[in-house]
Amino acid sequence: MTIASDFKAFLSYLDLDSFARSPDVICIVDDAMILKAYNDAWINFAKTNNGAKVLVDFPLGSNIVDAGEEPIRSFLAEAYTRALRNNEPFEQNYECSSATEYRLFRQTAYPLIRSKGLIISHHLVKKMPHEEEATEFSKRFFNGHGIIIQCQNCRKIRDPKDSQRWYWIPSLVNSPLANISHSICTPCLDHYYPDIDYDQ
Repeated sequence: MTIASDFKAFLSYLDLDSFARSPDVICIVDDAMILKAYNDAWINFAKTNNGAKVLVDFPLGSNIVDAGEEPIRSFLAEAYTRALRNNEPFEQNYECSSATEYRLFRQTAYPLIRSKGLIISHHLVKKMPHEEEATEFSKRFFNGHGIIIQCQNCRKIRDPKDSQRWYWIPSLVNSPLANISHSICTPCLDHYYPDIDYDQ
């Protein structure tokens, strides 16, 4: 485990060795959502999913909520805060597929003793070959500003001429471009976040 020195005292009652060995992606945040610890699976997942930049942009001391995009950013901030306030876990399924596999994860945020923060675990629930019809990438997926819009959950790409159409383009999952901006597609919004009222 990588742990901020100023937070170790709050974690002394935990079996940190089991967290360190876990295949689940685990991080620990304080009550302001500041990243205070993470396990090796956190690092490995980022590196094997073209997310090494995340490790640079969000080191210990970063606010993890800032890593997301709206409306998911506000949704998670409220859910984490509610878990701390009510001293009860927050749980939610979400998709985070690779270029070749459909992957469903279960996120659970457990409050620390005295609500000092949260242990946030991401557990792989389901994995199977991706059955979505693949589309070849072309310049038509750039919008008028030269940006590609990708769903931050299923990772499909939005058609710039029809905001309700999203395409599975594995090459952009495998090798993301710098000018990709993240949103969320209507099917993911309706399925994973039915309580969010968001007009795209």
